[in-house]
Amino acid sequence: KKGTYKFLDNQYLHLSWSASGSNFRISILSKNKKNIWKRCISKKEVYIPVLVFERSGSYLFKISQAYNNLKFSDPSIFKFKVKIIKKQGQRLCPKCSGKGYEDRKVPCKNCNGTGKILTDDNTYQICPFCKGKGYIIERFTCDMCKGLGIIEGGWREVIITF
Repeated sequence: KKGTYKFLDNQYLHLSWSASGSNFRISILSKNKKNIWKRCISKKEVYIPVLVFERSGSYLFKISQAYNNLKFSDPSIFKFKVKIIKKQGQRLCPKCSGKGYEDRKVPCKNCNGTGKILTDDNTYQICPFCKGKGYIIERFTCDMCKGLGIIEGGWREVIITF
């Protein structure tokens, strides 16, 4: 869809299309026709990490479809522009999404991760601590932002215009 879209370095450009069949060859080429990213996929969508765009400029999105014996059709080519803005300052922590903590699954110490405990009459019952899952969720302070939810430093904002 035509428009302007903003991304941060840790995000993905999602492209989808309608076509009959499957098996597509996808490429992103720089202005001087250098391949900077390519994949062969069977879905009608692709996620491209915005980190592949190293500098501002014009780019080409090229898509071909495979048919008999994996010969590819003539490619459809779409032009788009990328503008990279380098920024400094505070931003939400990308690791914890600004929460300041991470929830992790930890094996239950009561049942040693089995989800069951042995009773006095030699029968097993569901562990009351983990409710039979074998793990509990523990909250850990994010090691990237030290629990603040924000980090200092530089990052890139990537603006893509179709």
